[in-house]
Amino acid sequence: MEMIIWTAIIAVVAVLTLIGSVIGWIRKGDKESIDNRFISAETMMNNITTQMNVKASKDELDKTVARFEKDISELRSDQKNGFAEIRQDIKDLRIEILDVIRSQNK
Repeated sequence: MEMIIWTAIIAVVAVLTLIGSVIGWIRKGDKESIDNRFISAETMMNNITTQMNVKASKDELDKTVARFEKDISELRSDQKNGFAEIRQDIKDLRIEILDVIRSQNK
């Protein structure tokens, strides 16, 4: 009888050890899985941050390009206006020169 009790105790300890090992193995797998998820989440956050920085840089670049285009168009407009004023001044000078020449020929 005593042998049966010791056998039962050893069997129970063996089963509990086996169950504990399985639970430990599962927990280790869960821990690795959770660690991998944290690493994956950290990588994802870094990617998002990088994308946001790139987008911010692109937005700044777009604003700068738009400002340059505006400045260039204003310079072109000023140039056209300047040429128009010069042409008008030349026409006025021609008229004045012709008037002076006509007045001297009389």
